[in-house]
Amino acid sequence: MQRVGTPYISPWNKDHGENEFRKLCAKLYVARLTNTEVAFLEEYICIMKPVTQALNILQSETKMYMGYLLPTICILQEKLHDLEATSAICKPLITAMLEAIERRFAEIFVDKEAIATAILHPHFRTIWTDNQAIIDLGLRHIRFLLHTTATMEPEATTGTDHFTCFIQYKNC
Repeated sequence: MQRVGTPYISPWNKDHGENEFRKLCAKLYVARLTNTEVAFLEEYICIMKPVTQALNILQSETKMYMGYLLPTICILQEKLHDLEATSAICKPLITAMLEAIERRFAEIFVDKEAIATAILHPHFRTIWTDNQAIIDLGLRHIRFLLHTTATMEPEATTGTDHFTCFIQYKNC
């Protein structure tokens, strides 16, 4: 079973192979998995792979920035939609995950700061979504921030230290 353009390797053909798995089940007096159960597990593994990859990206302790959040979620949703179209067994699981992602992250997809952060990240810019309304919202916010920052007049400083100037955005 191959999904989303990536070569799929059945877990039963890895390392020890299906024969070794059967031998193990016989030694443990455990019933072997049926073909339906094997098909379910293969599809489940294929579906959960992009979910685990997204979680690994977002849970990274190094080189993780807010700009990764929306692109990672969008790409995960896209991969799950592709899998949903070809799923034979796990379609309800995919549907439930997509609904949960939408419900959990709905607010962040209208957060101007989060969208602007993703757009300003040099790796993503605007390629992470096809939703032009989201991109327009982020670009408007960036333009607003640039305009308000450019029109701010620096205050005169009188005997303050550099750290205070830095915190108060003063020109020292």
